[in-house]
Amino acid sequence: MSSLVALAGATRDCSACDGGEIVKELGIGPCSACEGMDGREYVFDVNRMWRKNRTPNAGTSCVGVDLNRNYDLLWGIETVATSSNPCSNVYFGPSAFSEAETRNVKRLLDDYAIDCMVDVHSYSELILHPWGHAPNQTVDPSQRFTLVGTSGWAYLPSDAPGYEEYMPPKDLERFEKVGAAAAKAINDVRGRVYVVEQGTDLYETTGTTSDYAYSRHVANPELRKVYGFTFETGYSQGTAEDSFQPPFPEADRIAEEATSGLMSILHSCVCAIHLIGIDLFGDEEEETLTTMRGIRDHRLLQTENGREWVEMLERHQAELIQLATTDEAFRSISGELITMTGKMLRSEGRRFEHGRELRQLLSELEGSGVSPELRADLRRLHLLTRQIEDRPIDDAIDFLEEVRPYSAKGG
Repeated sequence: MSSLVALAGATRDCSACDGGEIVKELGIGPCSACEGMDGREYVFDVNRMWRKNRTPNAGTSCVGVDLNRNYDLLWGIETVATSSNPCSNVYFGPSAFSEAETRNVKRLLDDYAIDCMVDVHSYSELILHPWGHAPNQTVDPSQRFTLVGTSGWAYLPSDAPGYEEYMPPKDLERFEKVGAAAAKAINDVRGRVYVVEQGTDLYETTGTTSDYAYSRHVANPELRKVYGFTFETGYSQGTAEDSFQPPFPEADRIAEEATSGLMSILHSCVCAIHLIGIDLFGDEEEETLTTMRGIRDHRLLQTENGREWVEMLERHQAELIQLATTDEAFRSISGELITMTGKMLRSEGRRFEHGRELRQLLSELEGSGVSPELRADLRRLHLLTRQIEDRPIDDAIDFLEEVRPYSAKGG
């Protein structure tokens, strides 16, 4: 069975989350501790190797659907690890979303502003990302499951020899970087080495949780993009039973590793500025925060230099969020910065004004209890405001796309 953790950009409803003070204070969530409770109970009480839920299958004495094959992405297409046989451990169910558990996950994705999702499994010490049904490629956008004729596919890969699924280069880069950061966080616990790879490198699958989460915005561009990962936690313990269901205290050590990796992905995927803004203002500055996010996603992340500015700030996500939960002065200054940015974005001329006031606020942040690394990058932002002051907003963004953060000079 798999447990599922869904990480949202920002929400006020996360009473069930347990990820430390950052999660509790800022309401990052929602989180689902275990996707299939009845199957999990059966593991504890009857069969340690049970994989499915406990739904009776009509017309057969076999029980259960593999929830990680029941999602609506190429559902019904068989692979070496996806089956139409109700007695199989990887049975995909009578229809997509036939199970209450998978419908619950879909509802989380529909109802909350979720940016990343991690499906936690055992075992193999892997961090998997899409795609699971075909190898990735980044050069031919016409090769997508929404554009090619999949109705004739009954079994992969034999029904689509040589097919490779498109993924935008920046998305693949983000999967690899976020995955690598999570692998490092896991390694920091006790030195275990997790490998980051796409799902199909393990084996071909269809209808999986993490692939479905990421596929939603491809199938419907109006939906939010969700970066879906799968953790295959733990390593071989000598027997299949002990590898999939490790005995204590080893199970506790693996849980510590998984928690460290999950918190790394949380820090990588959430936008600290958006979280702090929602926490301070609720819906009051939502338009400002959404506009800022759009500039990041649709302008800065499209160019190499722009990505470096984003990555410069992302390096400090954990510290920024921590300061926002513990330092009232930091919260106050951050709120003023967001408010002032909102005024500029909403102004009739949309010009980068109030440079002096912004520099004063940044100087106050530099003088607060921040790390030397964050202080140095705040100083870079301070100098940046001199270079883009009084420019139209679009020209200021163009400047960020043309100049690397560590080559910007003060004026």
